[in-house]
Amino acid sequence: MTTEVEPLIHPEAQFQNPAPIKPQSPIPAGVHDMEISWDRNEGYMRVIIGMKKWWFKELLGKAQILGVTSKGRMNVRAIGVLTGEQLVLYRDPDAELHSKVKGISYPASYQRCCFRRNPPVGQAPDWRVRDERKTKQGDLSAIRFVGGYVGDWNIEWPAQDPVAHVFHSGPWTECAVGCFMHPKGGFAHFYES
Repeated sequence: MTTEVEPLIHPEAQFQNPAPIKPQSPIPAGVHDMEISWDRNEGYMRVIIGMKKWWFKELLGKAQILGVTSKGRMNVRAIGVLTGEQLVLYRDPDAELHSKVKGISYPASYQRCCFRRNPPVGQAPDWRVRDERKTKQGDLSAIRFVGGYVGDWNIEWPAQDPVAHVFHSGPWTECAVGCFMHPKGGFAHFYES
């Protein structure tokens, strides 16, 4: 089932489809490289492993973020367990913690992570990190545009939030320009709380 998507604040912001997700087969056991993204046709978040897709309305847990794509997809490594409309990710037990990088460090907070598909004219799409607590306090420095995400992701996206974004609940560092070999400059490096 597809649904019309309405703009919220930015033209690319999308609301979740209110229809229930149809029953799905379980995600295979074990650690997988996955792609997590917003399915603009279905109106749900989705996880792709190989060529198989699953949809969800809530995302919790921990995973390694390996990188992102220019089309708004996050590449992660984790164990995935789907229960109804909730996806829980478990970090690979053999994974090492993400190394600290030099740059601007931000304390643990509730960071919104989303892809800006429709940037201002003349700019390429990019990723952003927005501190939701600072935003509620009216702090204009709450949003940072970055080349993407890597590191140890502490995931929170409750079912009550119907917008196409996910959260990192923990500290992060915006690395210096040129870090991670990205032409746009710094990446957001996420760390365990």
